[in-house]
Amino acid sequence: SNFISSYMDNGERCDKFLEHARSLKGHKFFRVYRVDFVGSASPDGPEKLNEQLAKKRADNLVKYLHKKVEFEDSVVFVSSVTEDWDALEKVIKADKNMPHRDSVLKVIADSELGRFREKELKQRYPQSWSYMSQNYFGQLRNFTIYMHVGIDAPDTEDYHAEEDILILPEEE
Repeated sequence: SNFISSYMDNGERCDKFLEHARSLKGHKFFRVYRVDFVGSASPDGPEKLNEQLAKKRADNLVKYLHKKVEFEDSVVFVSSVTEDWDALEKVIKADKNMPHRDSVLKVIADSELGRFREKELKQRYPQSWSYMSQNYFGQLRNFTIYMHVGIDAPDTEDYHAEEDILILPEEE
């Protein structure tokens, strides 16, 4: 799960983030309160491996960006989403062509299945699992940056905003 700036439009997305971050860091009234780097993995594959991949994605992105813009350590937070079932659910809901869509969504929503959802989906809906593998899983293997910014000016109330930036890793 290396960060490859030439993959898809990662370089462009990073440049946009860096430009924005530098402009905020140089502004006398804005202050970056927190920067969250989150690595995510798709639900396919062993959970332990997905956990390692998601964490590595976030760590690699931080290393890459840290060379280009520095944030105080106290505002940088790194985390990971081991298997992003919520994101998978969103893309399935948006795709009317998904085979067995409603049934698959019921399995995903079944919290009692927990880590056995993958097995259940593969066994009961192999065509759907193949469709998800071809159409969704790549986009769930990603990094996201959340930058929390506030106004630091006299005579103004505190104002906070958040910006999400999604960056995709190299395909596995």
